[in-house]
Amino acid sequence: MIIRKIFYLSVATLLMMTACNSKQAENVQNNGQTETDNASSEPQKLSEQDFANKIADKNPNGGWTFKVKKPTLIDFFATWCGPCKMMSPNVDAMAKKYGGKIEVYKIDVDECENIARDFGIVSIPTLLFITPDGKASLSHGYEEMDDLESDINSKLLR
Repeated sequence: MIIRKIFYLSVATLLMMTACNSKQAENVQNNGQTETDNASSEPQKLSEQDFANKIADKNPNGGWTFKVKKPTLIDFFATWCGPCKMMSPNVDAMAKKYGGKIEVYKIDVDECENIARDFGIVSIPTLLFITPDGKASLSHGYEEMDDLESDINSKLLR
């Protein structure tokens, strides 16, 4: 029983280290680029004010009026969340792959508690998919690269 716990802890630690190392390598590769070079290919972190300006207005009846002009993916995450750290490179890769076709943003649920609460985010990572015609859907939990790409194609680029 104790060996099994040690094994699972080791695997979790290894996965978190791998996610962190891939992000560090990506940062090293991007050092020579300017912010405008990365604008369409890297997810932008949103504050509550950014969300209100770029993404949606809350209706008095509790719903949302979305302002997005392109298909949009929002990754709700927390810096302390292991599965979020594992999924971050996948979201980043999709932002690069679909740069120009979709907008990709990230929202830290600890910094934007009101938005997370209003969308009913109770577990992270959670992805919010928004189409330009105002349709939105949520996906909860970690997604492998293939699953995330499939969701983007079926929910955003149909």
